[in-house]
Amino acid sequence: LTFILRPDLGEDVNTRVIEKLTAIIDRFEGTMFVNDNWGQRKLAYPIQRHNSGFYVYFNYAGPAELPAELERIIRLDDSIIRFLTVKLDDNIDPEAAAEKAIVRHKEWTDRRNQMDERGSRR
Repeated sequence: LTFILRPDLGEDVNTRVIEKLTAIIDRFEGTMFVNDNWGQRKLAYPIQRHNSGFYVYFNYAGPAELPAELERIIRLDDSIIRFLTVKLDDNIDPEAAAEKAIVRHKEWTDRRNQMDERGSRR
């Protein structure tokens, strides 16, 4: 799950929204593998008159009802301007999936940091 929060909210509201979604994952007995706050970034195109947004990425496992409930809550929350849920696997082993998610996330973070570093040199 990747979602974008409005840039004008403030850190306390961002934290409250992230905690609310994390609590839903816990309530459905899901397992959070990665919770990564990417920070504020420029949007590719304006969304609801915003040119930037605060990006957050979750990698989690849970029962089939969990993504639907998360999306329902997200649709009701005005602070989230976009979201995308992607199903990565069926019938996973939580321990193996956690290891795989952490390795994937580290590789992705390294690539993102390299791209950010290249962009700052220009």
